[in-house]
Amino acid sequence: MDLMEIDDSVHMRKNLTMGGLVTKVDVQGRKPPSRCASVCLGLMCILLFAANIGQFLYYYMFINPMSEDLIQTAHSSGEQLEATLSDMTKDKEQLQKSYNTLKQEKDQLQTNYNDLQKEKDEIQRNYSSVQSDQDQLQQSHKNLTQSKNSLQDRYHSLWTDKEALQDTKEQLQTNYSRLETVKGDLTKERDQLQQSYNTIKQEKDQLQTNCNSVQREKNDLQTQFNTMRKNRDELQRSNAALKSEKDELQRSKNSLQSQLDTLQREKDQLRSDYTSLETVKDQLEKKVDKVRGDLTREKDQLQQSYNTLKQEKDQLQINCNSAQRNLNNLQREKNDLQTQFNTMRTNRDQLQRSNAALKSEKDQLQRSYTNLNQSKNQLENRYQSLSKDKDALQLRYNNLQREKDQLQSNYRSVMTVKDQLEKKVEKVRGDLTREKDQLQQSYNTLKQEKDQLQTNYNSVQRNLNNLQREKNDLQTQFNTMRTNRDELQRSNAALKGEKDQLQRSKVSLQSQFNSLQREKDQLRTNYNNLTQVRDQLQQKVNALDKQCPRGWKKFGACTCFYVSSLTFSWHSSINLCINLGGHLAILNSNDKMNFVNGLLKPGVVAWIGLTDSVTEGTWKWVDGSTAKTTFWGSGQPNSYGGDQDCVEFTQHLSGGHWNDENCSNKQKCICEKSL
Repeated sequence: MDLMEIDDSVHMRKNLTMGGLVTKVDVQGRKPPSRCASVCLGLMCILLFAANIGQFLYYYMFINPMSEDLIQTAHSSGEQLEATLSDMTKDKEQLQKSYNTLKQEKDQLQTNYNDLQKEKDEIQRNYSSVQSDQDQLQQSHKNLTQSKNSLQDRYHSLWTDKEALQDTKEQLQTNYSRLETVKGDLTKERDQLQQSYNTIKQEKDQLQTNCNSVQREKNDLQTQFNTMRKNRDELQRSNAALKSEKDELQRSKNSLQSQLDTLQREKDQLRSDYTSLETVKDQLEKKVDKVRGDLTREKDQLQQSYNTLKQEKDQLQINCNSAQRNLNNLQREKNDLQTQFNTMRTNRDQLQRSNAALKSEKDQLQRSYTNLNQSKNQLENRYQSLSKDKDALQLRYNNLQREKDQLQSNYRSVMTVKDQLEKKVEKVRGDLTREKDQLQQSYNTLKQEKDQLQTNYNSVQRNLNNLQREKNDLQTQFNTMRTNRDELQRSNAALKGEKDQLQRSKVSLQSQFNSLQREKDQLRTNYNNLTQVRDQLQQKVNALDKQCPRGWKKFGACTCFYVSSLTFSWHSSINLCINLGGHLAILNSNDKMNFVNGLLKPGVVAWIGLTDSVTEGTWKWVDGSTAKTTFWGSGQPNSYGGDQDCVEFTQHLSGGHWNDENCSNKQKCICEKSL
């Protein structure tokens, strides 16, 4: 009868996978249908056996004495009933073993399917992340191109305004030069009239001093000659300086041109690297598609296995129902238990849907948080880059604005000078007209006196002719120097023009250099980002291709777990895992806890890599990190006896938990390592 006792603490977990939806049923305190049928059949056999014995005793004791044949018949009936009972007990045990085996196989298949589903979701999220990063990079490139074009248009507009102001300045300078020429002409006319007046007055008063006057004129011409020579020397020095500046600008232009060519080559190299990275990315996407296809085929195979198991389960259910039809007396109890089972299944489905919804919301929020962090970092980098470009352009804009304001100020000052000169010219013209009339009257008077003095004048004419020849020689030299001065001035103007042209070329090349430098930096950033994405995808593909060593069980994409077959102390377990190339397991997530719980047999305990041997109450993993997520059992940790400094994992059908234990106890251990 010990085999027929019912344990109310049994927990039965039933994992069903239908259409990609995973549901889990936990039924507590409920007897499996096969065990119920076996118990009922056993009870019926016992009752029949007892009834036969009672009937036998009744006839033996109270009715006429039985014959030997009847006694033999009763004895044989009892033996048959005992054999039938034994056969039914064996059938029950065999059915129970088959049920447990199928349940373990079904749990293993469900675990493998969940792992494949997680890997598939991880690959899909990585692909979506890479796609979104590519779209963001493309959009950022478009935005930067638009900003660049806008700033370029603004720069051209400011440059056009500057050239217009420059033209206005040159026009005003031309007008100013024209007014200066008019002023010079009027001054010359006044000087000529004044000279004529002085000449006549000198002829009248001091004909004897004409020689001294000519001598002074000679000295003046000599002074002008010396002045022109100094001007020629200064122009020659200025010409040499301009030539040196021209050579320096030419060298700067050649240097900028070489830098421009270097940047162009680097830009082409980066473009080729970017193209090669795009090719590698496409290859990795093809590998991901291939892996997805393999996972799909494995999923189909698992689905077929699941359907086969379901058919076998249906067949067992039919056999159970055929046995239950023979138990009409226990039908009411079965209906009550079925009603309770349906109620528990409904509650299970509701809890499962709620759990699945919460998990999906958690995953969605986690992905959104990660994407927002990445977007935030990218936007901060782009904002800093654009701020630098904006500051540089703002500086150039401020310089152009100051030049514009300076030209406006020069324009207003030139206009003021022009107005003043026009007023002065009008005033001088009126004064010169009055002086001309007065001088004309004086000239007529002096003309008469001149005729009288002509005779005396002829006597000194010979001396004057000698001085005139010397004057002509000096005038010839003066004209030669003036010609040389004009040539030097034209050469100086030409060199200034070439200098301005080279300066503009330098500015243009510098702008192209800066633009290519920014494009180079952008391509370098894109290259680094794509390199990181390629490396991540390559690592994931390599992890998917790698398999765990023999005896290890794969978890996720790149983690393996190993359960030792022998028992060790906690410190010996550490050495064992290190020798196997790993470490004691770090179970810091629900997924790892569920996976390891499925690796162990019911009720098995094993060491994991958690201890508070350094500081009592501070639990740390073997890698030195503090345990933040814990899975302690009820009332744990309690440090019973004061020397429980190591943690063991306890397997349970409803989910494993932790317990603190003495580190010297010997038991199995769980190792973990990465591929």
